[in-house]
Amino acid sequence: MRFCLFWLFACLNLTPSFASAASLNVVCLNTELTILAARASGRIGVCVSDGTNGVSVNGSEQFPLYSVFELPVAVAVLDAVDRGQIHLNDVITVSGDNTGPDHQNPGKLGSADGPKATTQDLLVRMIADNDSIATDALITKLGGPRIVQSVLVKKGIRGFHLDRSERDPRSFASQHHNTATPIAVANLLQWLVNGWLLSPHSSALLLETMGKTRAFPDRLRAGLPTGWLIAHKSAGATSKGVPGAANDVGTLMAPDARSFVVAAVFITNSRGGEQDRAAWFADISRAAGNCFQ
Repeated sequence: MRFCLFWLFACLNLTPSFASAASLNVVCLNTELTILAARASGRIGVCVSDGTNGVSVNGSEQFPLYSVFELPVAVAVLDAVDRGQIHLNDVITVSGDNTGPDHQNPGKLGSADGPKATTQDLLVRMIADNDSIATDALITKLGGPRIVQSVLVKKGIRGFHLDRSERDPRSFASQHHNTATPIAVANLLQWLVNGWLLSPHSSALLLETMGKTRAFPDRLRAGLPTGWLIAHKSAGATSKGVPGAANDVGTLMAPDARSFVVAAVFITNSRGGEQDRAAWFADISRAAGNCFQ
């Protein structure tokens, strides 16, 4: 499946003006999202689009990204690769400790003179494993979080506010740093699939890596209709003293391999449990699939 997913997205990105072969029934989806919004516990933000048609709920409001922050970081890293500023096989020395949110053990990377990994290894760890140490190593390589922001701005992506490294405790504790609107994230995903952000190879590599995401499989992935694929990035902050929050964003590919929707779904200040939030996310992707013609 890994290679099938890679080549599927590689083919998509060979056509810069790629548009979904089918389309969302926005009346159907608006009805479904209205029902789901009324059922949600907390502040929600949703944007679901096929690139031409879309529906959003609080789509222009800012929401904390948490680990979804790693998606624009990946875009900035691969943009630097496309420009020849860094290379996927560059070896990076990784520093880290056991403090900060979602810490990972840098010793897993292993090295005689300190933990080391290639840019591509860190990219996979960051996206697929929510590895915050890998994320901050890549941010340091780029030159800081504001470089990530500037890359998006130069590419025409608005609606992101990125100014902290992922493991900065101030970033994690505050819902006012490293934020974005659901519409902005949906636009980034749409432009990624269409090949407008990165080279064809980098676009396919990022989508393939997102297809390996193992965190929170009970959210958008769980609601996919039969035969659909997903390349996504998820995040959660429920166990860190932060009011109940969960995010999941990604590209949902229909069985015909020519049709897709992008979905950016956020919930914060939720009073429900993690299972309730996960079921709500699954219902969003189920609705998107059911309203796709």
